Amino acid sequence: TRCCCAPATVDMSLHEQTLDVLSRVDAFSIQQRVHVAEAGTCGCCESPNQYDIFDETNGTRLMLAEERSSAWTRCCCAPGHSLIVDVHAVDPSGAKLYQAMTLERLGCCMDKPCLGFCACAGPCADGAVLHAGAVAGDAGSLPEAQIIGKCAQSTVLSGSLCTPTVVVMARGEEEIGTITGPFMFGGCTELCCDTSFKLDDGRAVITKQKPSSLSDVMREMATDSDRFKMEFRDKSLDPAAKANLIGSMLLLDYMFLERDVDMC
Repeated sequence: TRCCCAPATVDMSLHEQTLDVLSRVDAFSIQQRVHVAEAGTCGCCESPNQYDIFDETNGTRLMLAEERSSAWTRCCCAPGHSLIVDVHAVDPSGAKLYQAMTLERLGCCMDKPCLGFCACAGPCADGAVLHAGAVAGDAGSLPEAQIIGKCAQSTVLSGSLCTPTVVVMARGEEEIGTITGPFMFGGCTELCCDTSFKLDDGRAVITKQKPSSLSDVMREMATDSDRFKMEFRDKSLDPAAKANLIGSMLLLDYMFLERDVDMC
């Protein structure tokens, strides 16, 4: 069953200020931060990802998403490793105000060794769970009381083979929609082409943006730091659905766009 809007009770666990931001903002820009040690070692020194999230319309900084993971799993399994992403609300200067959301992703190594390939069935599929507020614990063991949604890689058995596909679900696993990416992307095409992932027929669009300056070109070639634009075109999408789509964007980056030096 597909729902355009998650049940209102789901929203209640989100902070009031987060609800306000998600209600009034229909376009976000997301900039992944560059880590000098990671760039200088071509990814051998894998650093936790950080993403600054802005209001696309006026450039106001709204949130900061910070990865929490062990150095061992990043070294051995990135970008398919287990991780937590803490999403903080921030003021315009970037100072943290409170934790708005927690994204949980159970990754490879011992848990899901086949990530990074076509998923034949559920146990091989990538995915993430989004929780409201701050939730303590490790990926795979977080309590479920504050879950507001999930996203999961579609499997070959469900008909997904030639395009990257992720299903976005509300708390009760009602389907919000399906995000589908292009047949071909990545590599040197990232220097000259935007890459768009669309929810259904364009109800929302996540765009991995091409470089717009020489410094952006150098960043694209030397790091896995990306810039995204997220547009919510369907005005019936409520704050919980928008929050789940932000979580899905973070998962898509790890799944498909985090390979180091893939310009080669």
